[in-house]
This record gives sequence, structure tokens and C-alpha cells, in this order.
Amino acid sequence: MSYIPAKYFGSATTIVAADVQENLDRFKEYVSGSVRASDLKQTNWAGPRHIVRGKYDPIVNSHKFASGVSASRNSEPNETSWVSRATTGAAGGSTVSFSYMPNTGITFYLDADAYVIMQFYASPVNSLASGTTYIYIYVDGTDQITMTRNAIRNEGAHPKASLGYGIPPSRNNFAGYHMTSLSSGKHSLTLKAYSDAPSTFLCNWGVSIEAYYK
Repeated sequence: MSYIPAKYFGSATTIVAADVQENLDRFKEYVSGSVRASDLKQTNWAGPRHIVRGKYDPIVNSHKFASGVSASRNSEPNETSWVSRATTGAAGGSTVSFSYMPNTGITFYLDADAYVIMQFYASPVNSLASGTTYIYIYVDGTDQITMTRNAIRNEGAHPKASLGYGIPPSRNNFAGYHMTSLSSGKHSLTLKAYSDAPSTFLCNWGVSIEAYYK
């Protein structure tokens, strides 16, 4: 049935907070499963599947809607992730490879085929020497998509370290995104990296996905 508010407010009606809340609750129940196709214009693009009906999972920071899924993973305070010349197979002339950046992955489940937008940012620091680092988005552990390359350098001491200043204010940051189509089922987004520097630390980072069902 169509949405019917619990309370109507006329020109002489005294508005009471409890009545407003009752209307909000009634509307929430309506959009959370009571919308029928006949309630919407059939000639328009909107349908019942476009109505947001959310379920939040705080453990994995994932929010699932009738129209799609959103999820993210952000670094905790003082948390670091790293990659090095040794772990990426570049030391001693060996074949270059890519290693997973620890704790930069998201696992998510799609109820139907969807368009997916993937984004990430990262703030890298070379702790020992200058070098070049590459970060790629990997989907389901196999697809190498969207490369970000930065030449990053040892930050060293702040010019005013004697006055109590910390690291220098300038830093070459990473950022990237990718849009693709994924089938229904379980998927993962992870970051992989290569570096020819002795070590590259990420001081902070974040990855996120937004999926929209077809």
C-alpha cells in the first residue's frame, strides 16, 4: 500500500515531538520493505530495488543497501603498513614482483551483479633513502588494475626540529580509483606494491568500495 503518515498536521495542529517521531518511524518502515512497484511511476527510472534498505555490520565496517554495498578500511592511529625492496623481489637483480600491503584489504559480498567504484589513498615515507614506489589495486587477488607511482624521498629532520617541530610538512601522497563490473558473490579489494627503496612505510591509508546493483 502507499505510504500513509501516522499523524497529519493541519494549520491549527499543535506539533508534538512524539507525533513527528511516529511519522519518521512509519516512513522508515515503509522504505525498509513496504514499497511496492505500484507505488512508483512505472515510466520513470526508479523501482523498489532503488529504495535504500540498509544493514550495517560494524565488525567489518560494511553497509549493505537494497541498491548496493559500501565498505571501507582505514588505518588506526599510529598504525603502519610497509613494503620493501627485499619483499618485492627487486634486491640483487631478481625479478620484480608485487607484495600485499598489510591491512589494506576489504572483503565484501554482492547479492547481485553490480557496478563497483574502488578508491584508495596512502601517505608513504621512505625511512632510509629515496626511491620509487608503485601501488596497484588488486581485485580478487588476481586483477592488477589502476597503478599509482610516486618518487618519494627520505623526509629527514624538520628544518626547525630544534624548536620542537616533527616531520617536514610536505609529502608525496598516493591516491587512485577504479571502476568495474563484478558478478554476484564474494569479492576482495587489496593493495599491492613494489618499491626499489630499502623500505617504504605508509603512515596512514584508506581503501573503500561503493557497489551499485544493476
